[in-house]
Amino acid sequence: FVLLLSELSTQDEASVMTAAVVKRVYQKLRQPFMVDEHSVQVGMSMGVSIYPSDARNGEEMFEHSALALQKAKEKGKSQCQYFRAELQDQHEARAELDAQLKRGLEQDQFQMQYQPIFDLKAGQVIGLEALMRWNHPQHGILNPDSFLKVAEDSGLIVLIGNWAVRSALKHAAEWHRHGVAGFVSINLSKRQLMQSELVPSISSMMAEFGCVPDRVLFEVPEAVTGPEHPQIRETLVELTKTGAKLAIDNFGTSSTSLQDLRRGPFTVIKVDRKFVRGLPGNEENTGIVLSALNMGHHLGRISVAVGVESEPERKWLEQTGCLYAQGNALSAPMAAEQVSDFVKRS
Repeated sequence: FVLLLSELSTQDEASVMTAAVVKRVYQKLRQPFMVDEHSVQVGMSMGVSIYPSDARNGEEMFEHSALALQKAKEKGKSQCQYFRAELQDQHEARAELDAQLKRGLEQDQFQMQYQPIFDLKAGQVIGLEALMRWNHPQHGILNPDSFLKVAEDSGLIVLIGNWAVRSALKHAAEWHRHGVAGFVSINLSKRQLMQSELVPSISSMMAEFGCVPDRVLFEVPEAVTGPEHPQIRETLVELTKTGAKLAIDNFGTSSTSLQDLRRGPFTVIKVDRKFVRGLPGNEENTGIVLSALNMGHHLGRISVAVGVESEPERKWLEQTGCLYAQGNALSAPMAAEQVSDFVKRS
């Protein structure tokens, strides 16, 4: 809803009155109210724009309030954000990046690279994670961190993600035909997992390329695997019916319970890279990684440490009993054309 405060004679009066109204609204909405004999408490995010300091007219004031509201939501629940000029700059930059992403899809600027996942004791490759790269015409090769947030917000992640799934499944089938052992791991976003046509589309692509289903692993963010995402949980169950396996990605960054993990359709746990970084010197991370490895072992899940960037990290993980890992200390991502020879040599 929109609150419009009118007949404010000065800029100072507008600022003071706005702050007072924001405070009153939050105080009122923090109080629980009854709905069908149930106590309900709501949260609210608020974006504020003040005329004439923030806008030249009513339309611009509304647009700037909306930008401030978007920023408030990004900050967390029940936040208030006043409009600032840099919010407009950020909005325009996101819009330009969104347009470039669309052109990138149309002009085939995206490509896949693959990072090997190793059996630490044997030193052999057991699988490959498919990683998307953007061959930007001005900025060169870009990692997903630089564009996936904008793609998620705009919905383009569905098209980009589907392209990545198709490319990875095609490569997986080709490698299997040429005797390359191991599975291929493919990331799925929250937006993709909410698409009703996702599983039928994947099934169709698997059949088209002749994939061996149990050599395909789909990675899903830990944050969307809980009971508060029933639609996604149904999609995950349907995905397993294709014969593919599932992994929890970014494990440790959200609050997956033992019960969820035990009952869930996941066979692989991928321990987030931020907990692997700096091992064994970081005591807190050491405890988290050990807990994740033990949890996976007791539940019969495969645990993979992600983001192993140094020899001390690799050595500590191996000595601790971690069986599988990936990271630049083991092998950097490589082009699809390099995979076959690399795996056969390992």
